[in-house]
Amino acid sequence: SLLSLALSMVVWFPLAWLALIDHAGCGREFPWAELQSRSRLALPGFALAGLFAGLLFAAAAWVRLQWAGSGGFGPAEFAGAGHSLFAIVTFFIFLFVALEMTGWLAGRFQQSARAQFYLVCLLVWAVSALVFRRVVFESLAINKPWVELYSLVIALAGVLFVSGLSLRLARLRRMKPMSGVGLLVWPVLPAGIYSVWARVLWLGALAAAAFAAPIVIGPLDWNLLFQKLTALAVWAGSLVFFVSFPPRAPREGYSRFRLLLLFGFTVVAYIGLNPSRADSLTRAATGSEGSLERYAAYDPSYRIVRELLTAVEREDSHAEFYEFLERNTNMALIPSRPARGIELAENFTPSAGEKPHIFLFVLDSLRQDYLSPYNKAVTFTPAIESFARESVVMRKAFTRYSGTALAEPSIWTGSLLQHKLYSRPFYPLNALQKLVDRDGYESYVTVDPWLRSILRFSPSVHELNQDAAYWTEFDLCTTVRELEQRLDQRADPSPPVFFYTLAQNLHLVTLHRNKSKIVIDKAYTGFQPVQASQVEVVDGCFGGFIRYLKQRGWYDKSIVIFTADHGDSLGESGRWGHTYGLFPEVLRIPLIVHLPPALRETVTWDAGQVAFSTDITPSLYYLLGHRPVRRNEIVGRPLFTETEEERRTQASHLVASSYGAIYGVLHDNGDTLFIVNALARRNYLLDLTGDSHAPPPMAPELVRRRNEALIRSRIEALNKFFEGPPPPSSPQE
Repeated sequence: SLLSLALSMVVWFPLAWLALIDHAGCGREFPWAELQSRSRLALPGFALAGLFAGLLFAAAAWVRLQWAGSGGFGPAEFAGAGHSLFAIVTFFIFLFVALEMTGWLAGRFQQSARAQFYLVCLLVWAVSALVFRRVVFESLAINKPWVELYSLVIALAGVLFVSGLSLRLARLRRMKPMSGVGLLVWPVLPAGIYSVWARVLWLGALAAAAFAAPIVIGPLDWNLLFQKLTALAVWAGSLVFFVSFPPRAPREGYSRFRLLLLFGFTVVAYIGLNPSRADSLTRAATGSEGSLERYAAYDPSYRIVRELLTAVEREDSHAEFYEFLERNTNMALIPSRPARGIELAENFTPSAGEKPHIFLFVLDSLRQDYLSPYNKAVTFTPAIESFARESVVMRKAFTRYSGTALAEPSIWTGSLLQHKLYSRPFYPLNALQKLVDRDGYESYVTVDPWLRSILRFSPSVHELNQDAAYWTEFDLCTTVRELEQRLDQRADPSPPVFFYTLAQNLHLVTLHRNKSKIVIDKAYTGFQPVQASQVEVVDGCFGGFIRYLKQRGWYDKSIVIFTADHGDSLGESGRWGHTYGLFPEVLRIPLIVHLPPALRETVTWDAGQVAFSTDITPSLYYLLGHRPVRRNEIVGRPLFTETEEERRTQASHLVASSYGAIYGVLHDNGDTLFIVNALARRNYLLDLTGDSHAPPPMAPELVRRRNEALIRSRIEALNKFFEGPPPPSSPQE
């Protein structure tokens, strides 16, 4: 909202106000005449800084590739390192030219040193605003129309503060004469930087940051933001190091002709550095699709290069489509226009007869290939394997959203959702809660932060895990023990039971917080040992609850569903997490459903047909007798029906990131995946029947345009469904 935008900008006012005080006081009294009229910058220092930074991150990427078992550098990796190195050196040369031009322009003023100081401040402001806009805010998936203004405000406040601090410290330290450029960087130059030991420590700190940051924070830095900020800090530190060497003799400034030649070189170099052109040349030379993208995942410095260069080449034939995606991502809430409710069944009245208990287990970030029913190489999930033999295993199960913020609510609505958090009131959309309320279920629910925003509380809703101080403490083992106690102590045992949990055992944040408590006492060959060990813990607790149901005599009277909200990248091609990716390891989820024998005999299913977590709620509607289930392109479909026609599905299915403008389409019964990333201006086409962990290839232009049109039509239909006239629907539509 405009109020939020205004408040977010006001926050920076105190910082800017302090800076203005420094400028007004120190700037007026500062001995500008004592400063040198021209800087003593040398082009070799800038070039060496770029060369050092590029080689440093290339070496760190080589180490990471070795540790990942990828065998170090091949032709594609050398191409990525070379592209990165040349781009960084070129950027530093451009920076040198820009700084020299400030000196040339400042020479036209009477107080040339003062003029250069403020011209350099303007230059740093522009560069900082570009970094905030294209590196920071795009990594955070903030792409609203006002973000350019916000980037300028933050950068301005920062530059004003640093420049004001420079003036104040320079006066206090009685600095020796230097230029306007040197005055601006005065606060970051430690005492004794010209000593040998200070320089050794400086280089050591830069190397430690380049090598250690990806290893220490990589698994939690899903959008690479902190790694990229570290890379920028290393760039700046390298520049300070090499430029701070005192020249052997004073030199005259570069002539305008030489500066224009250098500027022309940077322009021509940019044309050659164009990421799309670099991708095409590398693909032609190595035959490897997506190889530079893969290298960028291991080299955050190169990731910045690609993002900054892509920021300049955004005006292409697909720019309008990217803008369309950004407009329809993280949409603003409009209180005066509540979303249209979702009614999955016609004549929705309480069902007759005895109702089965429902136990819905959702594991946050559980990958499909870490369970033996989906991957025979898994040996650490015997209980889930036994459960699967008594149940239906949907082999091609996917999530609609690669992030809990939309993935979890979509399970409860049984539908796609508009990309916003969240429509109010949400209960009209909450088809699952309306089902259990209408049929008189007694609910036992682990209420995580997302669910607390969409659930309507009532006396029939019993909250589990209330002793947990933080959502990462929602442990499946603790939850099922509490549930068993609650069920044993029920005052009225007659209402059917509905249970739901989103267990956090496998979330990367949980694993990081609990790393000191996790004991790995055996090898998990071919798997990430920390994740695999915790999947084994989950398996034991889930198996224990299944035994409890059998001992109580409830197992054959219950619908038990075991699934996940989404998967996770665990280092595939340098990818970690799930926040800003739609890759197969994130979209594929387990979906195993146990039906009571009496109910199982009345329905049919196709375990090889594509299925989604949004199909769970429509399936429960059908199984509880609420038929026919409404069908359209927004809501899911029942997976268990009396006839095959009732299970008919679409030929293509929209998927999306929960947080950024990244969308995809699944085709061919889940065998083909198209992805478009509006943040990076990239698109991919993956064959999921092969090695889905390989670097993803770019989509051919015709395929790209067809899928973009399909995504556009689905998003427009989604907006119309919730905000426009109700779309026509029929039981078989």
